[in-house]
Amino acid sequence: MSDTKMTPEEEHEFYCRPENQEPQGPARQRERRMADPVPRPRESTP
Repeated sequence: MSDTKMTPEEEHEFYCRPENQEPQGPARQRERRMADPVPRPRESTP
């Protein structure tokens, strides 16, 4: 990947090509579980 900025059209054109869709290395897994989701606030009843 390069550091040059691309327009959305250029990005689309770049990733359309099959040679740019090859994985760059082995699959990775998260090192640890994500945090618990934030609970929703209860709706107040009048």
